[in-house]
Amino acid sequence: MKVEYYHERPGGYTGNILWPIQKSRNGRFSPTHPVAPNAVIWGNSTKSGEMGPSDKMSAFRALGYWASCFPEGDGITMRCERGQNTAKVVEDIKAVFGWDVVVKRGDTDQ
Repeated sequence: MKVEYYHERPGGYTGNILWPIQKSRNGRFSPTHPVAPNAVIWGNSTKSGEMGPSDKMSAFRALGYWASCFPEGDGITMRCERGQNTAKVVEDIKAVFGWDVVVKRGDTDQ
């Protein structure tokens, strides 16, 4: 699957990973959803407000990201907690999720 990546920016702008819309039904994603198959995420978040309890989301977070699925099913909002640059984030997205990544806004873009 091809996703678009928008790197976070100073001033509180989080990063985003976006893919073609796969709507949830009452917060439950279908078995083919890319990050949370069969997981109920609406109203089911971690203490830090992260939504999306799948193994892949946990693996991504373990690499130093705060990451939360959009309840609409079309992406992940995220922050780099270890100062990762665009290239490192793209590498991690590919390693954890196996997605092709198109950078739409990198850490040197304004």
